[in-house]
Amino acid sequence: MDIWSKYFEKNGENFDAVTEYGLLLLDAGQSKAAEQIFNKAVALGPTAYTSHYNLGLALLNQGPQVCSFLNSFRSICKRREGHAPKHRT
Repeated sequence: MDIWSKYFEKNGENFDAVTEYGLLLLDAGQSKAAEQIFNKAVALGPTAYTSHYNLGLALLNQGPQVCSFLNSFRSICKRREGHAPKHRT
């Protein structure tokens, strides 16, 4: 992972490099660190569905507290927009 950390430091503004690094962190079980990296991926590629999907995976892997937050967010969306994004917990 150390090699990837160094690669990320040099290529931290490259969407593909950021995404790959986040996936490595996620595979290593470092969901909180992956969340931070995927937030950066969302900032670099806000229209890329993969950045949002990967961020969601990182959040879901953090446990029931995050699932509870997502359910609350869905409830708020439902009241505001008349519909809500679907996800499974």
